[in-house]
Amino acid sequence: MIASLIARATAWGAALLFAGCGHSDPLAANAGRTGPSHNQPRVATGESDWFDHEVATPDTSLQRAAPSGDDWATEGASRGAKRDPMLDPASGANLSRSGAEPTGSTMLPPRSGSAEAPRIGDATAPAVERQTTRTEPAPAPEDAATILAKVRRRYAEATNYRDSGELLERRGDSLARHSFRHALSRASGEFLFLLKSARRSYAIQRDAAGQTWVGDSDATEPEPRDSLESALSVARRMSKSTSIIVPHLLLPEELSESPFWKAATELSRVADQAIDGAPCACLSARYHEHGQLRIWIDHDYGIRQLQLDEPRLNRHTRWRFESRFEQPLAPSELQP
Repeated sequence: MIASLIARATAWGAALLFAGCGHSDPLAANAGRTGPSHNQPRVATGESDWFDHEVATPDTSLQRAAPSGDDWATEGASRGAKRDPMLDPASGANLSRSGAEPTGSTMLPPRSGSAEAPRIGDATAPAVERQTTRTEPAPAPEDAATILAKVRRRYAEATNYRDSGELLERRGDSLARHSFRHALSRASGEFLFLLKSARRSYAIQRDAAGQTWVGDSDATEPEPRDSLESALSVARRMSKSTSIIVPHLLLPEELSESPFWKAATELSRVADQAIDGAPCACLSARYHEHGQLRIWIDHDYGIRQLQLDEPRLNRHTRWRFESRFEQPLAPSELQP
């Protein structure tokens, strides 16, 4: 009897207890939750999904990704700061700007234990010398006297010289054409002047022994002359003054002043011109009373062309030269 009452009381109490909680198995009641119960201790499972489920998704609406690389310019602009020319040279902005230097800037930090180096634009910064580009003025063109003096010096100081050229003389309707060449070895003293036409050749040569010879195609043998100057003077008329133009420039201490150059006065510089594509300075002079002499000088201060106009004589003469200074001479170039 007593045992029966105890069993019935136990069953009745258990029924009341479970009915008051409103559910049955507590483990079954928690099965639908996505996270752990706030009333029970968390059990570590060792799986990563536990952390993933527990950390709430962050709110990114107020966050901004850290700028990197070229984004520094954009980031600075959003703060109203100037673009850094050290990172963006095309901006052309001043080197100083507000705010701390971003990570990755090419500016160096101040030395340890010293104050930050002053920036350009700061009141404490030392004065910086302004760099300016100075354009040197173009040299003034040389006048006629200066050019002619350099021509004389060029020929007088040449250790070796040779040229070849052409002489044209027009008188009325007739035209005379000649070729010529000069050669000088100052070391040996050898000299050659050779003039040729269609029918005749004439040579003045001085050998290494100092003897001057004159050779004429009309003569059988070369003839000796007392001096080089006398031989050149005799050939003046035949050569249309060619024999007294270059030799007297080459040997000014040995030969007297050339009558050709002495007759040229009132020298002036006129517009430059090119001869056979070579730029030349052009000089003009009065020749005797009624003639005009023009001289073309190349960049090496060699005579490129001479032109003598004598209207009263109805005569026009032109010389053209191909000159070479300081080049070695072959023995054959000193022979007629």
